[in-house]
Amino acid sequence: MLNKLMLSTSIALMSTAALATAQAQEAEMHTEMTTGAEAEMASHKVKASNVVGADLEYADGASAITDIRMTDAGDPEALVISRGGFLGLFDEEVAVSTVAASISHDEDGELVVTASLTDEQLEDAEAIQDSPFVVSIEDQREDGELFYSDLTGAAIMNDAGETIAHLEDVKFTLEGDTEYAIIRDGGFLGLGGEVGVVDFDELDLAYSAESGWTVTSDMTAEDVRVMEDTPVNTGAYLDGR
Repeated sequence: MLNKLMLSTSIALMSTAALATAQAQEAEMHTEMTTGAEAEMASHKVKASNVVGADLEYADGASAITDIRMTDAGDPEALVISRGGFLGLFDEEVAVSTVAASISHDEDGELVVTASLTDEQLEDAEAIQDSPFVVSIEDQREDGELFYSDLTGAAIMNDAGETIAHLEDVKFTLEGDTEYAIIRDGGFLGLGGEVGVVDFDELDLAYSAESGWTVTSDMTAEDVRVMEDTPVNTGAYLDGR
């Protein structure tokens, strides 16, 4: 009887241990799958601040991306590159449409920006700027055109005209749809100055000749997902604000 009891206890302990091991392995596999899925989703999105400063590679060379021209809705429309000049002086800004450019990540996760253009085409940008889907001269920016540099650091106002947050950055998909805004709480959201992510649709963009581009929103703290790690580029605005 005692032997049977000891055998039954041993089997029960082994079963419990095996079950615990199986559960731990399943949890680990689930975590790996979740982390992998999150990484895969993240790899299909890019922060605008990572694009600005990167090189646009084309058939005959590469040029630094200095800004991003955007649609009135805030989606990337063209990559502005700096060409020519001497020691950064008297250079020419050329906008390369996102139709001609490709943004991706290599196998190491590094950002790669390329365009199916030649140096000759870029040199002839002024002659072919009637073709907006290729390249155009951006030396004289027209009133009402929206650029990433107009948004970064901009105050986000509520209906009462109070600054509720500041726009730090935007994140868009590789297909060219702006999905998220990275903001810093201005005190009105009750997040203690934290940096968070909000759906870009929560922001309203408007232009006037008197005020330029303004950003308004009726967002609340519930609309903001606080970021655990503050982005390195936070506060490093293009225009020094």
